[in-house]
Amino acid sequence: NNGTFTPQAGNVSFTGNSAQSMGGTTATTFYNLTVNKGNSSELSFANAGTITNLLSLTNGYVVTNAAKILILADLADDSPRGGSATSFVRGPVKKVGQSVGEGSPYTFLFPIGKGNIWGRLYMLHWSGTTAVTDAFTAEYFNTGYGNYGVNAPLNHVSTLEYWDLAKNSGAAGLNKKVRLYSEDINRSAITAYNNTDLTVAHWNGTQWDDIDNPTTGNNSGATTPAGWITSNFTSNFSPFTFRSSSAANPLPVELLSFDAKI
Repeated sequence: NNGTFTPQAGNVSFTGNSAQSMGGTTATTFYNLTVNKGNSSELSFANAGTITNLLSLTNGYVVTNAAKILILADLADDSPRGGSATSFVRGPVKKVGQSVGEGSPYTFLFPIGKGNIWGRLYMLHWSGTTAVTDAFTAEYFNTGYGNYGVNAPLNHVSTLEYWDLAKNSGAAGLNKKVRLYSEDINRSAITAYNNTDLTVAHWNGTQWDDIDNPTTGNNSGATTPAGWITSNFTSNFSPFTFRSSSAANPLPVELLSFDAKI
């Protein structure tokens, strides 16, 4: 576990049907890493792991945390992009620099989720100075953020889920668009993805702000179980979630009080 591992251009596969752990007291670098485990089986890291070429998520889950994080280096990608319902990272993922497989070199579809909930996040490059040292970390949470105060024109935000996208390094004027995915319209309490009432909200430290994208093509336009919503460009990062400017998309809301009379 503490020997010297030189990845060269090789592939390391974790294929066990039971839980597995990548041990050792130092971080490990992989060229290609494949996770093809039994259903609901996990691979966890005792330290950070870096992939320099390709992360292949075939089946099973990877468990990470802030100290034991999975890092995709400059020019590294994931396959399938964003993972799948049966294979994603249950914890944070860090992306550094460019991706060769995405439509734009500085975009990345994070293969993240929590528990059995797959919660992809797509980070789209918009404008600003970019560098191969730019780094972003994303994590999905299958619970509400806990603070639900909103600024106009927001009416309320989701209390079921949120995404944390943090900029670790990059120029101050680096703008991105954020695309939030839900694989279950019922679980997320969303009425329709093509409803202009449903957009993306960003937590500014004290309240939720609207970062609506008014252009066409900003949503999947679907009322099927799976769909997505894209924000406008932003240079502010941290928590994001679904928001509604009215009761059109119920989302989950907290009940403060009610009064009943005959």
